[in-house]
Amino acid sequence: MKDVLGLASQLKDEKGCKVAILLNDEKLVGEARDDFQAQLEKVVDVVIDFELSPEEAAGIALDARTVFHDKLRADCIKLKLDNIRVIKKAERFCARLEPLLSEFDERVLEQCVHTATLACYAKYQPDKAPSLSSIRAFDPWAAAVRSVNGDKSEVDPHYVIIQDYGISHIDGLDEVVLSAVDRGFFDEEQLKVEAKQVNDSLRTSDMRADYHRAWEIYRSSFARNEDELATALTQAVERNVAIIEPPNLDGVVSMLRELGYGDRASGLIGFFLAAKEREGPSYWDPSNFEYHGRIRDAEFISAMAERRRSFEEPVNPLQHLMRVGERDGWGEEDEAAILQISEEEVAGILLSSTGEEFRLIVSSYRTFLSISNPSPSVTEICRRAKAALAQVAGESTLNAMRVKSQFHGIDLNA
Repeated sequence: MKDVLGLASQLKDEKGCKVAILLNDEKLVGEARDDFQAQLEKVVDVVIDFELSPEEAAGIALDARTVFHDKLRADCIKLKLDNIRVIKKAERFCARLEPLLSEFDERVLEQCVHTATLACYAKYQPDKAPSLSSIRAFDPWAAAVRSVNGDKSEVDPHYVIIQDYGISHIDGLDEVVLSAVDRGFFDEEQLKVEAKQVNDSLRTSDMRADYHRAWEIYRSSFARNEDELATALTQAVERNVAIIEPPNLDGVVSMLRELGYGDRASGLIGFFLAAKEREGPSYWDPSNFEYHGRIRDAEFISAMAERRRSFEEPVNPLQHLMRVGERDGWGEEDEAAILQISEEEVAGILLSSTGEEFRLIVSSYRTFLSISNPSPSVTEICRRAKAALAQVAGESTLNAMRVKSQFHGIDLNA
């Protein structure tokens, strides 16, 4: 340091030079700093401290024409960045992000700019900034937990920087940006995957907010604005149907009916059914939504039941009849299906079936006819079976012999 200042003095005094010494005195330590302070007053005529404010640094470093200028400027000021080199690095990094995220909501780019600015601070001013690892591990509740546990030790200043900067948690998109700053290159495919997730989440949040704003017309006054409310609720459902669930629709439909807009309520039910055509059968079961309260609108309940039935395979009474023969037992579903077979159809089935099918059908009817205390449904099945067997036996002497043989021990005349 003495040699440097000595040279400056020689150039000034002996050569008539005008000398400017540019230095970062924060980097001077130990003996060099002591020598500098001791010799400075002797050698230098004018000392100017060049200390930019964060606002001035951002004004010098940033290109106001970029789409992310305002956000990046605000973030740099919030971090109190006055190092133009670091600010320019953050700007260049954001300039690489911008075209990659152009297809998404502008708030996706804003999140990435927010994370990238902090990451560049951590990467290029490690002596002042929190480390990338501490950013990744940041827990917004840590300070509160420490307080509850009675820990009164001083909070890590780097924790305070991250907290004051507005980081709540690091999601997948933030992690991609942090990694890119750390490594110097992007995983563009993963960036877009994570950006889409954030974009979808933002869209969902926007739709929920829009839907709830419509209900504010109802909650926020005693004005006579029935038509305004009915229109707002209807349009809110139509705009945001992707996030509307059956309990939401039921609430709107019930409100419309109470206000005398029954036609509008019915139309909204039809719109909802068409919009949700890809939903599976369980979606149309009202019991799945009882944690929201019971669905009340009778037309909507009926429409849900009809949509649920549309997923059911057509009942094949003959298959149910044969299943009774296979299992030697039945359930209510089997009874209901077999009751769809008329007397004439029973006779036709008995006359046309052969082989294993014939054996199972005969076994099924023998099972029903052997019940001592049949239910009303089984009594009707047995009545039709007896009438059909009488018809089959009347076809020929041979068939009469077959009926008597197959149903031996069963009174077909009772």
